[in-house]
Amino acid sequence: MKPEQWGSPLVHEKYQEEKACDKRHPYNNYHNNATTNNNNKALVIDSVVLEQAHKYNRNLYIAYIDYRKAFDSLPHSWLTQVLQIHKIDPQIINSLQQSMKKWTTTLQVKVKNHWIMSELIHTQRGIYQGESLRLLWFCLALNPLSYLLNRTNCGFGIHCGDQEMQRLNHLL
Repeated sequence: MKPEQWGSPLVHEKYQEEKACDKRHPYNNYHNNATTNNNNKALVIDSVVLEQAHKYNRNLYIAYIDYRKAFDSLPHSWLTQVLQIHKIDPQIINSLQQSMKKWTTTLQVKVKNHWIMSELIHTQRGIYQGESLRLLWFCLALNPLSYLLNRTNCGFGIHCGDQEMQRLNHLL
């Protein structure tokens, strides 16, 4: 997505300023990396939000999801329920439930010169790392929360003068 498509002229203007000052910026050399671009976009948006919150003395609440731990934190009961919410075929749900019952791990500890291994530990949270549906299933698990947040019409209004130009929420 190009910066001019971000919606808010203020964010675009701030982005252009940041881009012009940073010689390492992906638009200023041939290393145009999508991840770097998205990170820069997020930093610019954070900067504009913080500036306006301070300038207009507005309360600001921010929440972040630690995606490194998020995959491991979803209860299997929720993973099953989310498949039902999205009207996945019951046979597929049953198959995945049977698969989840087999997800196990062991712990190994080296004591002096030998290893001690735990018995099998059955997991009841998280999506197995080898599961081919891992990313899709995780996104499905977040959809109900995203839906609820969208319905609240909450977010941070980016203003230009007295006029609200853009409302930022979890989807930006």
